[in-house]
Amino acid sequence: REGDKRFNRQTRFLPPHLTLPCSIYIYGNEVAFAWTDERIVGVVIKDSPIVEVMKMLFEMAWQKAARDERTTINRRSL
Repeated sequence: REGDKRFNRQTRFLPPHLTLPCSIYIYGNEVAFAWTDERIVGVVIKDSPIVEVMKMLFEMAWQKAARDERTTINRRSL
C-alpha cells in the first residue's frame, strides 16, 4: 500500500499460495508479460482476444483479493 496515493493506485492482495511466475501489465488494448530468468524477457500482446481474457481474469482476481495479505495486485485510478 505504500505509494498508492503517490502512484494513483489501489492495492489488494492475493492469497500467499497464488504467486505469479511473471509480472502482468494490462493497459488500454495491450497486455504485457515480463519475467527474468538468466535474462529479462517480455511479451506484449495488442488488440487480441487474449487482452480481453486477461482483463476479465484481472477483474475476477480484483474482486476476490483481500486488502491485507502479501502478494499484491495493483489497479491505477483513471
